[in-house]
Amino acid sequence: MSKQTIQLGTAPTGAGGDTPRSAFTKTQSNFDELYAALGASGNPMALPATLPLAQGGTGGTTQATARAGLGLGSAAVAAIVGTVSQSGGIPTGAIIESGSTANGQYTKLADGTMFCWLLITGLSIAMNSGYGGGIVGTQNWAYPVGFASTPVVFMGARAAGKFTTTSPADATSATLGSFLVFDPAGGVYTGSFNCFFFASGRWK
Repeated sequence: MSKQTIQLGTAPTGAGGDTPRSAFTKTQSNFDELYAALGASGNPMALPATLPLAQGGTGGTTQATARAGLGLGSAAVAAIVGTVSQSGGIPTGAIIESGSTANGQYTKLADGTMFCWLLITGLSIAMNSGYGGGIVGTQNWAYPVGFASTPVVFMGARAAGKFTTTSPADATSATLGSFLVFDPAGGVYTGSFNCFFFASGRWK
């Protein structure tokens, strides 16, 4: 119903206005409607501790119960892009964080996953160590952001289409200690080539 307005009549006596009973009847009706809209129940009617979803509320008295009532899960996410963080394994910051350092670029996800990568052009490595029928060289990589544990690492290199790589070796949570660049043609190679690094693991 629409709000029922009490007619106050003419000042100062209130002549022509609602009688006390009529005025309080309107007041009672207004209160009853407000209580019903807020989910009140019982006799006498009592307001609920939390505003139900059906009445436009969250059904909770804390952030956690409100999110659960609204079907938002348990994460208190403030932003899509920003600084990711966790507390007790529960994301409490942004969903995605990205950045870069002199050692490459990185992307962190709120669930604890992290990717790091780096492209180096014109890299020179002394290719002078024998390995099978060819030769190898080594090159270290410090990740732009340290991992919580040893990540899975991939590395690729190319020079005039003839370089391949072996699996990374000596990886830690902070650096890729060494990897092998293989030249199947053999012989000493002193030129430069392009090298791509990629690591996938967890920041938390």
